[in-house]
Amino acid sequence: MNGITKVFTFVHILPWTVYAGIVFWDILVNGNSFIPNIYLAVLLSGLYVFYLHFFILTKYLNTKRYKDYFLRLVPILLTAPLPFFLFIDMDDDLYRREGMSMSFGVILGFTTLSFLLRVAQNLVINLIKKEQREKQAINAELAYLKTQINPHFLFNTLNTLY
Repeated sequence: MNGITKVFTFVHILPWTVYAGIVFWDILVNGNSFIPNIYLAVLLSGLYVFYLHFFILTKYLNTKRYKDYFLRLVPILLTAPLPFFLFIDMDDDLYRREGMSMSFGVILGFTTLSFLLRVAQNLVINLIKKEQREKQAINAELAYLKTQINPHFLFNTLNTLY
């Protein structure tokens, strides 16, 4: 189970590292002043939506508390565009339209990604637990059969000596 935790930690860290690398590469190559603000807004909004949604999925949806899940999801979705309002010049009509459309795409995308990662993680964990239960059942059956064989061997040996 410890190895699975390490794998999923790597799955969480790798995409954010790749995204940061792409951002820094693009800033170095293009040097555009608008793009870093968009990148930062996407990063902050994405982190916010992804991990809060991941947390409430774990806490409420896995325990089948759907009402609590949706009551906590709505504020997350309503506050997620805030980085776009903070980092994008809202006086410019083009930036405002692009920023708002991008914020909705980011919210939808990262909500979907966190849901898919939670489902994948649950499937893997449940599969491993099932395999462990099957191994335990087989080991218990083997131990039971060994205990049945030992008295027979003893009695057969004593019978032969008699």
